[in-house]
Amino acid sequence: MYPLRNIFLFSVATSLWLSAQSDISADWHTEVTIPHVITEESPFEGYYASLGFAILEAQHLSANEHEGVVLTGGYNFTPYVALEGRLQHTIEHFNLQEEYQGEFGSLSLFVKPQYLMMNIVTLYGLLGYSRFFLDDGTEEMHDDSLSYGIGASMMATDTTGIYLDYTSLYDDDGFDGLQEGNIHIKSISMGFFYTF
Repeated sequence: MYPLRNIFLFSVATSLWLSAQSDISADWHTEVTIPHVITEESPFEGYYASLGFAILEAQHLSANEHEGVVLTGGYNFTPYVALEGRLQHTIEHFNLQEEYQGEFGSLSLFVKPQYLMMNIVTLYGLLGYSRFFLDDGTEEMHDDSLSYGIGASMMATDTTGIYLDYTSLYDDDGFDGLQEGNIHIKSISMGFFYTF
């Protein structure tokens, strides 16, 4: 009885039911937003170079302290580890054991563990190997030794800063047969560095 009316009512009911299901699905839909993370390049990553002033002391080899210059180049693999090369050389000639007058210096390669504090100050250690050379004007003597040190640096701008450190460059016996007994050569240096 009244088949067309029944079909019409069924169609309307079906349409309303489907519309309601669509609204429910829309309410359940959640939009997910993935945040965009901006990373800044640390000034303690990449290449750096420095120029400094050093005071070198050669215990049991020379009675006086000697002024020198320090050239440094290195690469920060991360803010926590760097590889560093150093060249130190005395500025003036000096008397050595009252027999020699000459100059000395060292070429070093260090692994440099470091710890950054507040993005300004870095505490670091130095562990590596050095070749130390002594030139008295007639011949050059050289010897190798394990080297180590400790220091701190502070950023002044985004790319420049200052450093202060202590290094033990040579601590061994003999120094290429120059004398018997232990010889300890150490350096305190201070300078400016630039990060590229």
